[in-house]
Amino acid sequence: LYALLALYLLAFCFFTYFCILADPGENKIAYYVSITVPDKISAFVRKLLGTKNADILGAALDYSLLIIYLVLVLGSWSIIFFFAYPWVDRSTTVSNYHKYLGYFVFVACMASWRYA
Repeated sequence: LYALLALYLLAFCFFTYFCILADPGENKIAYYVSITVPDKISAFVRKLLGTKNADILGAALDYSLLIIYLVLVLGSWSIIFFFAYPWVDRSTTVSNYHKYLGYFVFVACMASWRYA
């Protein structure tokens, strides 16, 4: 169990550093992970499916990622709105301005995502 946990933490640290934090222009492993591997996968898919079908698949994946993102984000906000906010109303220690600030943050998140 400890070996599995250590392996998971090692993989998480590798992914976090090389895929998120490291600059591909300065780090060879980050360049390989974030640029070379996706380019090779894309070339393989284009060779396997053809350019037109690969473009259709790419568009479908873009829309599916959009749907997954919306389901996760809107699902999370709906949990807050329907389950957490009633607790704010009943609470004697949390002021109601937290609820209105949350509505503002929700609108700001949706607006920034829409304009991005």
